[in-house]
Formats: sequence, C-alpha cells, structure tokens
Amino acid sequence: MSQDHFPHFGTAAIHVGQEPEQWDMNQVVPPISLSSTYKQDRPGEPKGHDYSRAGNPTRDVVQKNLAALEDAKYCEFMF
Repeated sequence: MSQDHFPHFGTAAIHVGQEPEQWDMNQVVPPISLSSTYKQDRPGEPKGHDYSRAGNPTRDVVQKNLAALEDAKYCEFMF
C-alpha cells in the first residue's frame, strides 16, 4: 500500500505497511518483538526469523512503512 491512498502524509505514516491480518491475533497495531527466539525445524535452516536481534516482525513492519512512504519497493538498510 503506498501513501497515495491517504490524503495526508501523517495519516499515511501511521498506516502504510501495516496489515493486521498478518499477525496471529489480528492486533490493530503491530506487536513489539524485542527479545524472542523462534521455533525452527532444524538448526541452521531458519524459516522466517531465527532470533529477534537479527530481524523480527516489528522491524519488518517499520521497513515496509518506510519503503512505502518513500514510494520504494524495499527498505535496504535499517539498524
């Protein structure tokens, strides 16, 4: 979703890149993942995230948001 969908930058800033259906419990705002270890099928073969400091759902939402605000496909660098 790009920011063109919203009439004002401030409105876009709090909505773009957020899709509540992607979270397990349909939270209205993204849950904050500060310190989590994620279940894996086998060691060394992560599917999605493996440790929250290396990447987590919260960071994914922020990256999508920043990319959408800049009309970019991806947010290349963060943290």
